[in-house]
Amino acid sequence: MGRRRIALRAAKGTRVNRSAALGSAIVATLIAGVVTVPLHAGRHQAASVGRLASLLAHHHADAVTAAVVPESRSTLSAKRLQSDWDAITQVAGPLRGVAKTVVVGESGGAADEIELVRFGNGQVGIVAAHRVGKSISGLVMLAGTADRAAEAAGAHCALDLVSGRITDVVAKFAPQMSALLSLNTLTIETAEATGGLHPPAHVAAQVVARQGTYTVVETYLVFTNGIRRIETTFAPDGKIAGLYIRRL
Repeated sequence: MGRRRIALRAAKGTRVNRSAALGSAIVATLIAGVVTVPLHAGRHQAASVGRLASLLAHHHADAVTAAVVPESRSTLSAKRLQSDWDAITQVAGPLRGVAKTVVVGESGGAADEIELVRFGNGQVGIVAAHRVGKSISGLVMLAGTADRAAEAAGAHCALDLVSGRITDVVAKFAPQMSALLSLNTLTIETAEATGGLHPPAHVAAQVVARQGTYTVVETYLVFTNGIRRIETTFAPDGKIAGLYIRRL
């Protein structure tokens, strides 16, 4: 929703539909040092950092949309945001609190933020946004349960990719991916997607969704000056069948 794609390669039949993913088995892994933040959502409260989930939980999507840049309001309308949030809570239960907010500043006054949240049915989730000043230009919401094996595989792929161990990533490609994406092309596109970011990268949160027989793992990597989201699709045999690099 409202996010610029940085790089894309995926085998046929493995691309994830984002609205469909909201109703799938989705997971988010919280980082260490959880701090509980109480819920506040007065009618006139601004969409400040760490308050997006709370506003949506209290049906104040209009307050979130008020902070959205004009060019993104068609995709981040109040109606759509509230509908997506309600679809999540129908499965995950009501919001119980924001566990922690991670904010990483970029150059030129931009910043990436991730709210790590808890829901009433024991599930956890993510509300991630990209801001320029106080304005929001991108927003994504996900929730679900845990799958440690899938999380570990996704984390290994993401960290290998941004740490220069690209041959290790390519070695795990399914045949379709090997035919679509060469080592040289992946190396160039990864460099373009992560250019200017300062290592080391750390895993801040992960999301796992089932799409038929495929497992999709989205890993949020935090650098000192930005965040990247690595989406890896695994085939039933564990091979990589799809790979994306995005801002949030």
